[in-house]
Amino acid sequence: MASEPLFAQFFLGGFECSSHRLRHGQRLDVISATRHDTFAAADYRSLREHGMAAARDGLRWHLIETTPGDYDWSSVLPMLRAAQTEDVQVIWDLCHYGWPDDLDILGSDFVPRFAAFAGAFARLVARETNTIPFYSPINEISFFAWAAGDAGYLNPFCHGRSFELKVQLVRATLAAIDAVWAVDPRARIVHADPMIHIATAHDRPWEHDAANGHHQSQFQAWDMISGRLWPQLGGHPRYLDIVGVNYYPNNQWIHGGPHIDRFHPQYRLLHELLHDMYTRYQRPLLIAETGCENEARPEWLRYIAREVRMALRRGVPVEGICLYPVVNHPGWDDNRHCHNGLFDYADETGAREVYMPLAQELRVQRTLLDAERFPQPTLHVPRRAVLAAEMHVPSLCLYTDSRDPSGMGEVMLTLAAQIAGQYRLSLACPPHGGGAQLLARATALGIATHAVEFDGLHPATGPLHAWLTAQRVDLLHAHAGIGWEGLHAVYIAHAAGVPMVVRSEHLPYLLTDPQQQADHARLMTVLDQLVCVGSTAQQTFLDAGVAAQRVRVIRNGIVPRRPQVEPQRVRARLGCTPQTRLVITVGRLIEQKGYDTLLAAVPPIVAQHPHTRFLWIGDGPLRAVLQQQVDAAGVAHAVQFLGRRDDIADLLAAADMFVLPSRFEGLPLVALEAMAAGLPVVGTQVCGTAEVVDDGVTGRLVAPAEPAALAAAISGLLDTPAQMRAWGAAGRARVAREFDATRMVHDTVALYDELLTSAAPRFTAGQQLPSLVMEELWQQRR
Repeated sequence: MASEPLFAQFFLGGFECSSHRLRHGQRLDVISATRHDTFAAADYRSLREHGMAAARDGLRWHLIETTPGDYDWSSVLPMLRAAQTEDVQVIWDLCHYGWPDDLDILGSDFVPRFAAFAGAFARLVARETNTIPFYSPINEISFFAWAAGDAGYLNPFCHGRSFELKVQLVRATLAAIDAVWAVDPRARIVHADPMIHIATAHDRPWEHDAANGHHQSQFQAWDMISGRLWPQLGGHPRYLDIVGVNYYPNNQWIHGGPHIDRFHPQYRLLHELLHDMYTRYQRPLLIAETGCENEARPEWLRYIAREVRMALRRGVPVEGICLYPVVNHPGWDDNRHCHNGLFDYADETGAREVYMPLAQELRVQRTLLDAERFPQPTLHVPRRAVLAAEMHVPSLCLYTDSRDPSGMGEVMLTLAAQIAGQYRLSLACPPHGGGAQLLARATALGIATHAVEFDGLHPATGPLHAWLTAQRVDLLHAHAGIGWEGLHAVYIAHAAGVPMVVRSEHLPYLLTDPQQQADHARLMTVLDQLVCVGSTAQQTFLDAGVAAQRVRVIRNGIVPRRPQVEPQRVRARLGCTPQTRLVITVGRLIEQKGYDTLLAAVPPIVAQHPHTRFLWIGDGPLRAVLQQQVDAAGVAHAVQFLGRRDDIADLLAAADMFVLPSRFEGLPLVALEAMAAGLPVVGTQVCGTAEVVDDGVTGRLVAPAEPAALAAAISGLLDTPAQMRAWGAAGRARVAREFDATRMVHDTVALYDELLTSAAPRFTAGQQLPSLVMEELWQQRR
């Protein structure tokens, strides 16, 4: 397997670029029909936004060479330059079923004309770029030869001349490669053709040889290019550079019979076909085209990506998967609106509606394939083999009782966004305060939600039981901010038949009431797994008597927020001068967060550093009291209450320092976000914060409830700007290294897989697991 990936990212986007003439004389121009030529820059930018920094795109030879030997590049040059501007790597199809009208594709002039055209374009690319170029000389030689030389479907609409046309196309391909390499020997060549499987009907075994002959014919073009077949054409192994396989749902069929899908007993799994292809040619492979139409698109991508992961495990060097087409287009024959892409038709500004189910699946599969190709402890490698089978996708509910989930809610949303494509996912919480916002944001992500009704202090048993039963939830993951939250939901879930229940503790063990302690101990007898968000929090539960094997640590992780407004503009809006130093604190205005300690530290800091401003972001029951105390302390000019904000990333980017004076924490997300923004953190030496902040490296830790110590730490940093910058940079690196959301998701899904695999899956009697699932189960249990 190649040591370096061939393509900028594993997933590519393919733009349909057919330009052939139809039988009635009309010429297709799908690039123009989809307005990709008009909006190429926007299209390439959209690819990058969805994790595709590479593409397949095409030339329209008939527009470029209207006079033999005279090339007008105006139809492709803007696309070439747009790809450069947007930093998208392109595989250029030189001939995608179309050629100039004055040429006879079976005539003697075709090969030299095509070679000259290929060389001329290679010179243009060499002038415009300095990167290694990729070319696909003639798209789908085998299909082209059959459709145009035997089936009479494509121009020149022949019958009985398929092999003749195939030989001609191979000659043209070899000549074009020589012309390209004469310009740039670095150029890489992709040979894309359908990969098929033709099976023999069980009731017609005498047709085996005929079926196998048709099956083997798929290799003829690749064999000619590599010199295995008809070496008099000049083929050689050096010409077979990258084998591109085009694979769609209808690429397997019974000889003389219908197409077969992947649930048919004679269907061969994609990873087996890829292994056979690599064994035959020993060349890097590219899924050069794959996709399907309408609502089946996400599920088909899931299948393709899963099979590619299986192939990678078998040592097959698959270099990428190209979603083809990536833009919906008009049908060749009937001009119908084909819903087979990630993006739809463009409006007058070039904007294209995104098919979100496919986008979400693409995001999931990008993560899984990156993990397969570059295995690291921080990468997300879920193995939910049993319940990932087509016959049952597991139902997972993320649940909290909290009326104001705040940071806990952010963890739930981060997790939900990355696993939505793998489960039938839902999120349940009370529809009050921050909970209402959590439900709204989950709905915006396309996640099913449930507003939890309460009966006094506890969730109403009947409605929650009915909903969990109707959803057929396989695993309930309850998130608790403090020990008494979520207890009743666990018992309701068991009563509703939920097979597995997990509970994440977002704070240390703080229970002091004997009855609450007893309730929590009883909970542990029915809970499948307790999760703590940090190691120091875990220790508090061990100290409280929780058995070590019943609790594990999954540390919080974040996706760093990107600021949307330039920091100087934010500072200007806040009325800052160049001398102003902004010290920011984010958290609910409650006793836990230690605002009283910070308030007591403000006067000596401001006396020593009069240009210091404190921004307090958040709301809560202590706001009115704190505002009165700020006024009484005479520091209202230095402390600004900003309330709840949606622009926290902008404010962090504009600040100089972050302060978290809490009395206790689980593992504070706000500190991680501040560090990711490059801010030094002054915090308290308490559970959670001490696990995040490396004292003397990324910030300073002081004893809780000690205003003098807090004031000294903040003033000391304000006196040393270089120290602030160094600690901020170290904090950013620490978050990327140890608190990345991908690692958190990886660890969480690994837990789900472990529990779901051990649970009795909902398969009917006599139902057999697919072979892939059995293999993955065996690997897990070895």
